[in-house]
Amino acid sequence: GKGRFDRRIIVDLPTTKDREQLLHLYTRDKKLDQKVDLDRLARETQGFSGADLENMLNEAALLAARQEKDTISHAEIEAARDKILMGLKRHGLVMTQEEKRMVAYHEAGHALVGALLPHADPVYKVSTVPRSQSMGATQQFPEQERYIYPREYLQDRLAVMMGGRCSESLVFETATSGAANDLQQATKMARKMVLEWGMSGQFEHMALGSAGEQVFLGEELGKAKEYSEATSQTVDQEVEAILKQAFDRASDILSQHRQALDKLAQTLLDREEVSGETVYAIAGVSSRVGS
Repeated sequence: GKGRFDRRIIVDLPTTKDREQLLHLYTRDKKLDQKVDLDRLARETQGFSGADLENMLNEAALLAARQEKDTISHAEIEAARDKILMGLKRHGLVMTQEEKRMVAYHEAGHALVGALLPHADPVYKVSTVPRSQSMGATQQFPEQERYIYPREYLQDRLAVMMGGRCSESLVFETATSGAANDLQQATKMARKMVLEWGMSGQFEHMALGSAGEQVFLGEELGKAKEYSEATSQTVDQEVEAILKQAFDRASDILSQHRQALDKLAQTLLDREEVSGETVYAIAGVSSRVGS
């Protein structure tokens, strides 16, 4: 039946702006009290799908009818909203306020480092709307298709990847599991820099083979006779050094631009989605979107 199917299909949840439009749409045939503020309601229904919003308004209409009211007031809408919110919370579909703050700072960290580093891909938009794969996302689009990666581009890109974790450390003095995917991606890229692209101090003019998929090198390099245990350790140290440098660069940027970080995180908490233009404006640099 239909119910079984519902849960399988992962549709991106609407943003605050989307919810505003949906609420205006779903209330067209309903008599609302003049004091009902749909824009405020859109901000207060984070995590709601379109169907949740529709259910909320239908439930509110029923509550009003039961009390023989001519119009639906904020009280009925609030009661209906809380009922749906309880259901979403029970299924772990709504983030706590603290989780929202962490995700906002995490994404703001990526975006701000991306906006402030000259060789990074332009920041297109930032979102804290939970997606099927992650809690939020910073979208960057390359200015051109790249087939050759200059070292500066890779170093900036690594710093952007580290921006989320740096921001968490700076603001909450802790790191969350949310940064795990960033670290995997960054480690993979740093290993390619050392093993395949000759971009590390120790192996500057030497390609050591493919970086494969493993995160740690010991086992993989151990198989090849031409590598000594010492070489394998040096590779790990080089990868570690590249990642540390990226983390330190991101840390410096976010510490120096702490006010911008706070402002961007707060804007994300309010709006859930922020355009690249806004990110650059908050960062105080000219936009590179569409450049």
